[in-house]
Amino acid sequence: MLGGVGKEMPQKQFPSRHLHTLRTHNGPVNAVTFSSYPGTYVLTGSSDRAIHLSRAIPTNAEGSATPLETTKPIQRYEAHGYSVLDIAVAADNARFASVGGDRQVFLWDVEQGGTTRRWTGHNSKVEAVQFAGDGDSVVVSGSADTTINLWDTRSNAHKPIQTLTEATDTVSSLHVHMPSYSIASGSYDGHARVYDVRMGKTTVDVLAHPVTSVRCSSDGNALLISTLDSYIRLLDRADGKLLAAFGGTTQKEEQPRPGQPISAPSYAYRNTELRVRSVFAQSDAVILSGSEAQPKGDGMPRGAAVFAWDVLSGETIATVPMGDNVKAVSCVAWNTTGYWAAGGADVIILTETQVLSEFLDDAAIEVVGNQYDLNTDLSTTEASVMLVKSTLWSLFELLQHANTAGQPQSIGEDSTKDDPRLLNIEGSANRAKDFSLR
Repeated sequence: MLGGVGKEMPQKQFPSRHLHTLRTHNGPVNAVTFSSYPGTYVLTGSSDRAIHLSRAIPTNAEGSATPLETTKPIQRYEAHGYSVLDIAVAADNARFASVGGDRQVFLWDVEQGGTTRRWTGHNSKVEAVQFAGDGDSVVVSGSADTTINLWDTRSNAHKPIQTLTEATDTVSSLHVHMPSYSIASGSYDGHARVYDVRMGKTTVDVLAHPVTSVRCSSDGNALLISTLDSYIRLLDRADGKLLAAFGGTTQKEEQPRPGQPISAPSYAYRNTELRVRSVFAQSDAVILSGSEAQPKGDGMPRGAAVFAWDVLSGETIATVPMGDNVKAVSCVAWNTTGYWAAGGADVIILTETQVLSEFLDDAAIEVVGNQYDLNTDLSTTEASVMLVKSTLWSLFELLQHANTAGQPQSIGEDSTKDDPRLLNIEGSANRAKDFSLR
């Protein structure tokens, strides 16, 4: 129980029925993102240097007893000469941006299938990309050269309009929160930085472990940060306090309920080597993340899995194995309609690496309309609508309870004292610093 919440929290339901598998790439999937609302389509970026546009839920998926499999995308986008590492879709669904090992930032026209802009201001591979500004007029990119560049999509300038240089190692993750005019970044230097572009201020939280993923809550009050110590932490943006921690090598195994047989060892969340992304789901009430496979010899299941945690209770509400031979699930995406996708490397055939992109839901979802129009609407069953509306606990409540208690309690513990999840998080003094807006 966190921060004195005085009533028992209901058990959340989380979508876990496998609907659709995409096997369209010839290499591991490094990026997966849905088109903007209503999320009819999905874009995947791979080490095979291609970006694929596919229908998220095929029209014949409704009522199907077995998961469908797609081997050919609707459209391929090819311009990268190296691995594609991240993709961002504009709100109007007419454009998307991509980055990768090319050291370039690509801006694409969805319908035409080609690039409209290519920016070359980075000196190393580019790991993260986001849209920002009114009408998505700015593209933000983060690179292994330790810089963050801001690019103006409305001009013909070849140089960035702003370069942020505070990081001292690879910028691995970005998230733009437009309501608060903020750019959140995570770096392998063990820092999470939030830039307030209106005030010219930057706030720094020290995690002491390489950061692989950073995400702002929808209300902008919290940061979700994944690090290479197998923890996902939720921090209060106002003061840097730890609100909750998920995963970790010291997590307890779930005990079987009365009457249930004792099963094989349960899956444990692991992220110690690769860039694994995590996101908010179900109106910020759930944390969703990929993971790495367990090392040999520890008695745990071999393949990687997708994990979902309840934000308030900290309990694991879903563990979805991706297969014994899946080495890592590096990217996940949540669709507000009520389903999600995960991508990674699937080595079922030992001599060939194939794509694994899973789409799951607890009810059939029908896709209608022109297959090339990313703004096509979705028709959902009543069960899907109820799933979206069933969220009873919000992140605002979590923050409110934590602040009311004065000192936030760690998930599942009486206090934060001696909690290993609090180690390596430094104090919040002097978190705010100025940065130059040129």
